[in-house]
Amino acid sequence: MTQRIHPVLKWGCLAPIVVILAVTLGLVALDYVMPSAPRKALPASATDVKEYYSGDWNGDYERLLRANIPEADYPLFAKSLGLKERFDPIAHADIASWINVGFSDQPPWWNPPTAGQTTYFEYDPKHYSLRVLKYSSGYAYFVSASW
Repeated sequence: MTQRIHPVLKWGCLAPIVVILAVTLGLVALDYVMPSAPRKALPASATDVKEYYSGDWNGDYERLLRANIPEADYPLFAKSLGLKERFDPIAHADIASWINVGFSDQPPWWNPPTAGQTTYFEYDPKHYSLRVLKYSSGYAYFVSASW
């Protein structure tokens, strides 16, 4: 006498694996299709937008964004990114090297100016994160990094 296995038991382990795989692939696809938060924060006047992202599984990442925007829109862009603190070369001399950090694998279009009084930033040494917004010659340069 052969015993029949119920279909749910036969495919029971496979179904959750397929669902988890489908959800994971869907989220990865959405990440590639959906614009990043900095890109969404750009003013409608932005043109010549370039973006670069590099990250790994342990949470280290760098996001670089450059966009041509009118100078009048620059403070609004900073506000939409949640950046409030302005860089002061004297008051922030101890973190100037972080604000002006370069990246080893940066794209050729990434050429931000050195930090000045028009630079907005957010530096969190406890969580090893940095966000910087600079402006030069009609271009806004935004970097967000964690290490």
